Amino acid sequence: NIQQSDDDHSIKLKVREWLSTNNKLLSLKNEICKILLSSANTHSKNQQQSTTLQYKDQFAWKAAIPEIATPEEPLDIVATARNQWDKRLRYQVRTLSVQQKRPLIQKQSTSDNASDTSSEVLSLRYIYTCEDLLETLANIHNANNQNSAMLQWGLIKLDLHTPNLHELRMKFKELHPRYKHLGVDDCNTHNKQNNQLFLQHRLQKGRQYLENAYIPQLREYAKFGIPPGIRTKMWNAMIVTINDDDNDDEKKPDDEIPPGIRTKMWNAMIVTINDDEKKPDDDTEEQKEAYFNRLLDSVDDTDMITDCLYRLDVDQTVDHQDFFPFDDFLNDIMLAFSRDSAIPKMTGITLNTALLINHADDHIKSGEQQIIPPCHVIPFHQQTLLCAPLGFLYEEPKNAYFMFRKLFCRFFCKLHVISSARNTILSLCKVFECLLSYLYPSLFFHCVNHIGIQPLTIAFPWIFTGFASYLKNEEVLNIWDRMIAYDDDGLLLLPVICVAIFHFRKDNLFACDSKENLHLVFQDLRTIKVIPLLQHFLFTAK
Repeated sequence: NIQQSDDDHSIKLKVREWLSTNNKLLSLKNEICKILLSSANTHSKNQQQSTTLQYKDQFAWKAAIPEIATPEEPLDIVATARNQWDKRLRYQVRTLSVQQKRPLIQKQSTSDNASDTSSEVLSLRYIYTCEDLLETLANIHNANNQNSAMLQWGLIKLDLHTPNLHELRMKFKELHPRYKHLGVDDCNTHNKQNNQLFLQHRLQKGRQYLENAYIPQLREYAKFGIPPGIRTKMWNAMIVTINDDDNDDEKKPDDEIPPGIRTKMWNAMIVTINDDEKKPDDDTEEQKEAYFNRLLDSVDDTDMITDCLYRLDVDQTVDHQDFFPFDDFLNDIMLAFSRDSAIPKMTGITLNTALLINHADDHIKSGEQQIIPPCHVIPFHQQTLLCAPLGFLYEEPKNAYFMFRKLFCRFFCKLHVISSARNTILSLCKVFECLLSYLYPSLFFHCVNHIGIQPLTIAFPWIFTGFASYLKNEEVLNIWDRMIAYDDDGLLLLPVICVAIFHFRKDNLFACDSKENLHLVFQDLRTIKVIPLLQHFLFTAK
């Protein structure tokens, strides 16, 4: 109904009315939100390019500024450590291939000898553990800044920017005790009736938001906690997702419709990054199932040198009391993950700077090179723990796989890559040490000087795994709810919770006089309620 005589304001009103009447307005808002969220990661690079162009236009009469490629890692010492670390991992995988007298990739054997496979797995050792990564991070030194007294306290010797307590309170203001939260107000043992009313209210509110899913609204809702699940009639609710198109012949599906409100929220809130054009997720359930099955077919057809390492990690993960029923479930997901070549394109950070390339064997594809593994992620100890909590949310691995892929590409990949970027593992370790040494210097001093142990050696495995297996599964999911809701700042919650736990156990720590006693203090964290502990620390610490 737009007429030639309509002015700009009239056209805007008519367009908005048409979008509203045809139920297109919400989907348009979500697409704009996705563009803004994904473009934020490249803002600094684009800003530098625009500054150079502006200089050229304004001072065209001056000598041109040569275009210099901006490295992903601005600190040379960190970039050097990263390259050495990645080359070390590549060398260890090649060494494993030589020791086992196996090629990097080969056709799967037709005869399946289970006893041989199990014995091979038991004789393996991990490419690296969290202790190996922490040792590498601690060995990164800046020769130009060795005299700072504060840098001598902790393991991380780099002077990185970290948020102070006031900034953290502003970032996580929704966690203030004045607001009601799941994980706190639904756990009142003295008034169970109010607990049920509060939970029902949250479910009804979540149902309303999911009927018209809008990403910012869902994130605000999730900051106060997400109920564990609702009726199956909500499983088919509309989910706002992103489809990652990597210009292959086959489309890469992203998500499956999950069985509860928690996973519906996660699917709608997480936005993955791809350098190619973003498209709405229009893949059907059958297409996603077919894609997952193709990954498993690749596992059945070819044997990679990294497969045994994934199986080793799965075997050790299912030894845990929470995850023992999920053996086949986790095995399928992790092996499919290793074959997924779409993963490197979905992350906002380079996963590997020293790729292990297999020069094609005649038995595989003649004249073609293949990266081992295709996901670019060298398997490491406790990697499966990042997926294990999803076993409580999904019945089938084909449904859980796409959620794990999104979680890893958006969040967990930053916990295992050496980088000085904000909210990566190096930065998170620095946040932990700065907060603990600034707020509780006597406790930090007692651990380092009297007991002879660095607090980061205790907290690092918690951060490395997102607390999976260290806390009760429901508490882990409560953390992940808030982590996803706060998006870019979500990983900051991990070191903050670590400091809160140290403060909570400080009286026991001061009573310790040996490393063994200190480890006993943190041996069992399964009695801890995370959200009230986090609230108490953030808004009462001085």
